[in-house]
Amino acid sequence: MRLGRIKRRAISLNHRIRAYLVDHEKEAALLAPVFVLGANRSGTSVCTRILSLHPDIEGLFDGGPQDPSMAMDGHSMGYGEAGHIWRSLSPSNYDVGKGESALWGLPGYISQFYTSSVSLRLRRQLINEVMDARQTNLIPLIKLNHNVFRIPMIRDLFPKARFVFISRDHKSYIESNKHKWARDRETGQSAPSSFVDYPHIGLHWLLINTITLYDLRKYAEGDYFHLQLQVLQAENQARSETIKHMFTFLGLKPVEIDDSVFDSSFVYRQSEEDSDIRSVSRLIDELIDFENSLP
Repeated sequence: MRLGRIKRRAISLNHRIRAYLVDHEKEAALLAPVFVLGANRSGTSVCTRILSLHPDIEGLFDGGPQDPSMAMDGHSMGYGEAGHIWRSLSPSNYDVGKGESALWGLPGYISQFYTSSVSLRLRRQLINEVMDARQTNLIPLIKLNHNVFRIPMIRDLFPKARFVFISRDHKSYIESNKHKWARDRETGQSAPSSFVDYPHIGLHWLLINTITLYDLRKYAEGDYFHLQLQVLQAENQARSETIKHMFTFLGLKPVEIDDSVFDSSFVYRQSEEDSDIRSVSRLIDELIDFENSLP
């Protein structure tokens, strides 16, 4: 653990030094990376895997490409994270294994994670980290859950950035998370100090999805694709059509995705119809349109 912390600090120091020496701003202005957004356990991992299989996309993964795996709690483990970049944006005192940190969409955590702008030095550092993580000239693909609270910053760093936002209905989301965290406590996977002050999962779901949709509409209108998890869990034709539309939206030639990506054995709770998230989306449109109509 200590060696790991020393290594992370050394990498961070190297990035800070390079921020003064290297400037990739012009390259960043022309680059159009794809950012996968969504709450934890909403399908961001499988969405990232689908996108990474396109020959024109390079997934910026911490430790290289990963395959899905099942944890002791009976739920699939998240994968495809770009955990090796932008670590300086996370609060130094944040520990996902302590307190109610698993619900990082609650108000107390949003105030720590939300980032709309950064200093010039940090701006250069964040851009450099993405550029240094690339190994090809393909389109970079980035998945970091907390990026749902960094949309205005991302658009400032990469004006041509595009987003794929994946969501799921609140009922299957709450049920899946509650079962997972209960099992984690039973099996000793979560720290003794961790807890969930029920009912709180619904607020976590509501705030993440509302803030993400609002900021996408405000800062990235026309540059985001909203995908619902239940479509990826649907029958093959509907799923294939949606994936085709997603690739087309990103300006990419559609490719066939092997059915093994959608292994149902990794699904604890099937996602249902999305009337709730569509209601949130309509409300956000009404709020923004009304405010923009005022003199």
